[in-house]
Amino acid sequence: MKHDNLPPIEKYDFAASYQVEPDPKIKIKLLVLHHVQFGLSPAEVSKMVLAKEKTLPSWVDALVEFDYEGLIEREGRGRKPRLPPEKEEDFKIELDKMQVSFQGGRITAKNIKPLLTDKFDCNYSDSGVYSLLDRLNIVWISGRSKDPKSSEEAILAFKENFPDEVEKITKQIKNDQIEVWWPDESRIGQQGSLTRQWATKGTRPRVIRPKQFISTSVFGAICPDKDKGCTLVLAETNTGMMQLHLNQISEQVEDGYHAIIMMDRAS
Repeated sequence: MKHDNLPPIEKYDFAASYQVEPDPKIKIKLLVLHHVQFGLSPAEVSKMVLAKEKTLPSWVDALVEFDYEGLIEREGRGRKPRLPPEKEEDFKIELDKMQVSFQGGRITAKNIKPLLTDKFDCNYSDSGVYSLLDRLNIVWISGRSKDPKSSEEAILAFKENFPDEVEKITKQIKNDQIEVWWPDESRIGQQGSLTRQWATKGTRPRVIRPKQFISTSVFGAICPDKDKGCTLVLAETNTGMMQLHLNQISEQVEDGYHAIIMMDRAS
């Protein structure tokens, strides 16, 4: 059955095209056109696929005019984002710089609007700023704690040089029976909270965290290669308590083995 208000589409094999088309949106259009080709009306097909009836003739027209290329969705004519897509990464960089230099308090839309105006010539309302952050996948989260004396360069150097250092130690002691132990200490008690900041989803920027609080200490160490560990819960942290923990680790080391204990110099 032909529909007088639709151009002829008999020459197309929509079923075959449907089987090989990877784009789900185009697959729906091919399915619709297949049913129209075999006699269903646009009204009947629109109910089947929950599409607007008036859009079906436009799909047919695009197909007739541009062949299958006409089924590919083009960029809409709606209002474009105020911040151009090519400037989005630059905005993220500037936002990070603002947070590094910000002196206390929370960065809000009120602070971000001047950045958008001055740096990118964009005018946003408060709600528009938050919509922009959401569109760019930037959320308000708490950062991971960072010691003021930490060094990213030292961390990278350690990761790179660690295997060579272990090899040097085994040669010095003339014994390749080594257990590598990774100790750590955690204070449990009342403590200050981490500040929050804007960051891309899936990331947790590091921030300096106040350490003054009353607590008890948990000393723990593991040897991943041997699947073993040990723990002490102590009232305070000092040289004597650390020595107790080292003694405990020593008791866990297998006879005939030497232990390499990785210390992080935490105070």
